[in-house]
Amino acid sequence: MLHSIIIPHRNRAARLRLCVGSILRSACASLTCYDFEIIVSDQHSSVSESDDLQTMLPIIRLVRDSMPLPNAEAPAIFNKGRAINRGIEAAHGDVLTFLDCDAIVGERFMAGAQWLVDHPDITRLCYRVRYLPPDVLDIPVSEWATRCQEFFRRYDEYPVGYEAYGAPEIRATGCWDENLAFGNSQFSIRREVLGDLRCDEAFLGAGFEDLDFIMSIWQKVSRNYKGVIRTEGDEAMFHIRNIRADEKGWGEAIFNQWNKARYYRKWPIGKECPVT
Repeated sequence: MLHSIIIPHRNRAARLRLCVGSILRSACASLTCYDFEIIVSDQHSSVSESDDLQTMLPIIRLVRDSMPLPNAEAPAIFNKGRAINRGIEAAHGDVLTFLDCDAIVGERFMAGAQWLVDHPDITRLCYRVRYLPPDVLDIPVSEWATRCQEFFRRYDEYPVGYEAYGAPEIRATGCWDENLAFGNSQFSIRREVLGDLRCDEAFLGAGFEDLDFIMSIWQKVSRNYKGVIRTEGDEAMFHIRNIRADEKGWGEAIFNQWNKARYYRKWPIGKECPVT
């Protein structure tokens, strides 16, 4: 089995370095016996950030998306869906895992891919996300491993992220099951389940592109959908919060309302359950 971890990225190399380090620690701690690849799908990072990415080679596979986007303002826009799609196209894995570049995964996180292969009835394996404050980026490298262990020991004390992506849209349909888990945008899926499904690249900036992706997966499998979410810290992850919404520099504030309107045109609440 090959496990492909796909990470969209733009100008966040410091966070990415911590993310990659946590993946490697998890692979060792989980006694991972399968091959894995870390694919960083970078979109228009600055020269200095690009130089930082080069220092992570060959631990990561770097995919650069330099093609112009169909918009005059494109240089200022991060198209997360497009970055994910480039990562999927570059991946060779039997299991695909989608992570944000500010994720810090737990010690048993990497065991999830094999579990998913061993449970072919499960559509998506999701992961709880709790939030660390942005000042953790100031922790010296020499202290990070110890501090990170402490964060995970106190995992339940940190704020938890939203865990029902798509649920309101599906709740009113005949497909709804209270026991389903839809989780968030951090999940693993077998390639055979994903097939040729891709993110909708019409969502610009950041916002609703991840919900749309999850809803598209649900639509594809409909009544056969089964989701599981890992809630224990060593199997799940942290994210590092941003100081403010515009810190990412992805232009998401400009397009968020446009994305929301597009999303609810595609997925109105109460839309009929698809038939397989």
